[in-house]
Amino acid sequence: MKRTLKQIVENHIALKSFFILYKHYNNNKITLSELLVKKPYKLQKYLGFPCKTTLPLNKLLIGQQAGYPLKKWIELTNEYSRISTLVKKSPYVSYLRSDLNDESDDEDFKNTDYFIMGKTCLIYKGHFMGKTTESGIIDWMKEYKKMFFSMKTGKQYHSNEMQGKGHSKPGSWIWVKKIKQSNYYEIVDGHHRCAIHYVKGDSHINVKIADESYSYLQETILKSQQIHDFEYYQPLNKPEIESWKLIRNCDDRLTMMFKFLNESGIDGKSYIDLPCSYGYFLSSFKEKGFKVKGVDIDESSVKIGKIINGLAADEIIQCDIIDYLKKSDKQFHIVSCLSILHHFVMGYIDHSHITLIHLLDKITKKVLFLDTGQAHEKQYAGKLEDWTDEYIIDLIKDNTGFKDVIPLGSDSDNMENQQQNNTRTLFACIK
Repeated sequence: MKRTLKQIVENHIALKSFFILYKHYNNNKITLSELLVKKPYKLQKYLGFPCKTTLPLNKLLIGQQAGYPLKKWIELTNEYSRISTLVKKSPYVSYLRSDLNDESDDEDFKNTDYFIMGKTCLIYKGHFMGKTTESGIIDWMKEYKKMFFSMKTGKQYHSNEMQGKGHSKPGSWIWVKKIKQSNYYEIVDGHHRCAIHYVKGDSHINVKIADESYSYLQETILKSQQIHDFEYYQPLNKPEIESWKLIRNCDDRLTMMFKFLNESGIDGKSYIDLPCSYGYFLSSFKEKGFKVKGVDIDESSVKIGKIINGLAADEIIQCDIIDYLKKSDKQFHIVSCLSILHHFVMGYIDHSHITLIHLLDKITKKVLFLDTGQAHEKQYAGKLEDWTDEYIIDLIKDNTGFKDVIPLGSDSDNMENQQQNNTRTLFACIK
């Protein structure tokens, strides 16, 4: 006869106490069945049975550093390079694959990402793998290479260098945590061993799963004002969100922009995006040699622009775009204002859409790229009935100094949960 969950709880003292404690700290807002589904790793760890399994090495991301959970380490050091980094793309692997050896110059070691990582630990933790000086880090790097070559040939490696702080005990398990809403895992302890196994060609590794939580990037995305139900707004190309829904592809509009600029012969190297979201367009223009500026009111979006798209503090700022435009007396050769104008029209933002158009006119030196919600979109039925291509062209010409407004094409974002939405025309407004 099958026992019910209630009977199992009543007969298992440890499980019962765990459940009572968890309910207490969560204001009694969770049932046992929900707990078993949502917190399996916490439950197993509490009961003394951490989950043991075998995982593909290509599903592991680097994580905790110097005893700090990744989130705390990032907040302490701003070492953004640890975010969303697969083992195979990590400083550990790149160093092991280098040709550095005992005969190499110290400067060659110092030029590696691995050394820079170690130096960061030295600054904020006081040591790296037990080493307290830069020369000590190099000594450890040489030792790590020896450890790798020994394991590669199937030999056990023993050294006094692998004793003490910064080192796992011999025979200890590699610990990971499951990243929520993904097929990936983040390393808690065992980065060096994982890297060795990867470089020597192993495809899988034995681990213990300590817990389950969102990654640093996932948490940042979920804090964004734009996000609902595990969606993200602009391309990021990061492993732990590959199963999430991308709301706007962006590549189609970017292609139209660059094609127009190339064919029209419009020059100039300054560019501003209002609002800029994660900075996808900013980083793309920056790669083309433009001096860029992005403005967005959402703190999390700006943060992603910095930590993922590599934008500097003076290249992407948190600010209301109207406030910024009213205060700025600077003009930019190229301006983009994408998918925001209709929010003014529908009263979601406490300013007139005409005000925004006037301010965009003021800041634009050569060309403004603009798209907006339109009449054909199901989500705006009854709200933007007049907003056809013709209406938008006339609106811009009648209220600005732009000499011409050219439709460049439409986006391709009317897919999946966006069926019958988007497919907005991108306009080039020319001075």
